[in-house]
Amino acid sequence: MKLLFCLVCRDMVSIRVDRERTCICGQCKAVCDQDDVSVTYSGPALVLGFKNSEMTQSMRDQIEHGDSVLKPMGFPYGRELQGHRFTAFVLPFGASCLDKEDAQPTWEQLKEQRAQYAAKQN
Repeated sequence: MKLLFCLVCRDMVSIRVDRERTCICGQCKAVCDQDDVSVTYSGPALVLGFKNSEMTQSMRDQIEHGDSVLKPMGFPYGRELQGHRFTAFVLPFGASCLDKEDAQPTWEQLKEQRAQYAAKQN
Protein backbone atom coordinates (compact mmCIF):
# COMPACT_ATOMS: atom_id res chain seq x y z
CA MET A 1 0.00 0.00 0.00
CA LYS A 2 1.15 3.52 -0.76
CA LEU A 3 0.00 6.87 0.59
CA LEU A 4 0.54 10.41 -0.68
CA PHE A 5 1.52 12.83 2.11
CA CYS A 6 1.18 16.53 1.28
CA LEU A 7 3.94 18.55 2.92
CA VAL A 8 1.80 21.70 2.83
CA CYS A 9 -1.64 20.75 4.22
CA ARG A 10 -0.37 17.51 5.82
CA ASP A 11 -3.24 15.54 4.33
CA MET A 12 -2.66 11.89 3.54
CA VAL A 13 -4.55 9.95 0.87
CA SER A 14 -4.41 6.39 -0.36
CA ILE A 15 -2.95 6.07 -3.86
CA ARG A 16 -5.25 4.02 -6.08
CA VAL A 17 -5.23 2.54 -9.56
CA ASP A 18 -8.80 3.45 -10.47
CA ARG A 19 -8.56 7.25 -10.06
CA GLU A 20 -6.27 10.16 -9.37
CA ARG A 21 -6.33 11.32 -5.75
CA THR A 22 -5.58 14.82 -4.46
CA CYS A 23 -4.83 16.23 -1.02
CA ILE A 24 -7.25 18.62 0.71
CA CYS A 25 -5.38 21.76 -0.44
CA GLY A 26 -5.18 20.47 -4.03
CA GLN A 27 -1.43 21.03 -4.44
CA CYS A 28 -0.55 17.32 -4.61
CA LYS A 29 -1.96 14.51 -6.71
CA ALA A 30 -1.12 10.87 -7.39
CA VAL A 31 -2.33 7.79 -9.22
CA CYS A 32 -1.04 4.23 -9.19
CA ASP A 33 -0.28 2.85 -12.65
CA GLN A 34 -2.05 -0.25 -13.95
CA ASP A 35 0.83 -2.46 -12.74
CA ASP A 36 -0.36 -1.63 -9.17
CA VAL A 37 3.26 -0.79 -8.22
CA SER A 38 4.38 2.35 -10.05
CA VAL A 39 3.10 5.77 -8.92
CA THR A 40 2.89 9.02 -10.87
CA TYR A 41 2.64 12.06 -8.60
CA SER A 42 3.17 15.80 -8.41
CA GLY A 43 3.28 18.60 -5.89
CA PRO A 44 5.10 19.11 -2.59
CA ALA A 45 4.64 15.55 -1.40
CA LEU A 46 6.24 12.36 -0.16
CA VAL A 47 5.08 8.86 -1.00
CA LEU A 48 4.83 6.53 1.99
CA GLY A 49 4.80 2.75 1.77
CA PHE A 50 3.81 -0.05 4.12
CA LYS A 51 5.09 -3.58 4.34
CA ASN A 52 1.77 -5.08 3.28
CA SER A 53 2.26 -8.48 4.91
CA GLU A 54 2.95 -6.87 8.31
CA MET A 55 0.02 -4.47 7.99
CA THR A 56 -2.32 -7.34 7.09
CA GLN A 57 -1.07 -9.40 10.06
CA SER A 58 -1.50 -6.43 12.44
CA MET A 59 -5.08 -5.90 11.28
CA ARG A 60 -5.81 -9.62 11.58
CA ASP A 61 -4.33 -9.71 15.10
CA GLN A 62 -6.52 -6.75 16.15
CA ILE A 63 -9.66 -8.37 14.73
CA GLU A 64 -8.94 -11.85 16.14
CA HIS A 65 -7.49 -10.89 19.53
CA GLY A 66 -8.81 -7.38 20.18
CA ASP A 67 -7.01 -5.51 22.92
CA SER A 68 -6.34 -8.55 25.12
CA VAL A 69 -2.75 -9.04 23.91
CA LEU A 70 -1.74 -5.35 23.93
CA LYS A 71 0.58 -3.76 26.48
CA PRO A 72 0.43 -0.25 27.99
CA MET A 73 2.55 2.38 26.24
CA GLY A 74 3.94 3.79 29.48
CA PHE A 75 5.13 7.33 30.13
CA PRO A 76 3.75 9.82 29.18
CA TYR A 77 0.65 7.91 28.03
CA GLY A 78 -0.10 6.09 31.25
CA ARG A 79 -2.18 2.98 30.69
CA GLU A 80 -3.05 3.80 27.07
CA LEU A 81 -2.57 0.64 25.00
CA GLN A 82 0.02 0.37 22.26
CA GLY A 83 -1.53 -0.97 19.06
CA HIS A 84 -0.22 -3.69 16.78
CA ARG A 85 2.84 -2.51 14.84
CA PHE A 86 3.85 -2.78 11.21
CA THR A 87 6.61 -1.26 9.09
CA ALA A 88 6.09 1.99 7.19
CA PHE A 89 8.69 3.92 5.18
CA VAL A 90 9.22 7.01 3.04
CA LEU A 91 9.98 6.00 -0.54
CA PRO A 92 13.17 7.65 -1.83
CA PHE A 93 12.76 10.26 -4.55
CA GLY A 94 14.85 8.08 -6.86
CA ALA A 95 12.81 4.90 -6.37
CA SER A 96 12.20 3.15 -9.69
CA CYS A 97 8.48 2.83 -8.91
CA LEU A 98 8.02 6.64 -8.62
CA ASP A 99 7.49 9.10 -11.45
CA LYS A 100 7.52 12.70 -10.12
CA GLU A 101 6.05 15.09 -12.67
CA ASP A 102 7.62 18.24 -11.19
CA ALA A 103 10.56 19.34 -9.06
CA GLN A 104 10.54 18.78 -5.32
CA PRO A 105 10.54 22.14 -3.47
CA THR A 106 13.39 23.03 -1.14
CA TRP A 107 12.95 22.98 2.63
CA GLU A 108 12.73 26.80 2.68
CA GLN A 109 10.06 26.80 -0.04
CA LEU A 110 8.09 24.18 1.89
CA LYS A 111 8.20 26.25 5.08
CA GLU A 112 6.88 29.28 3.17
CA GLN A 113 4.11 27.26 1.47
CA ARG A 114 3.13 25.73 4.81
CA ALA A 115 3.02 29.16 6.49
CA GLN A 116 0.83 30.55 3.70
CA TYR A 117 -1.54 27.58 3.93
CA ALA A 118 -1.75 27.85 7.73
CA ALA A 119 -2.49 31.60 7.52
CA LYS A 120 -5.43 30.91 5.18
CA GLN A 121 -6.87 28.42 7.66
CA ASN A 122 -7.09 31.01 10.48
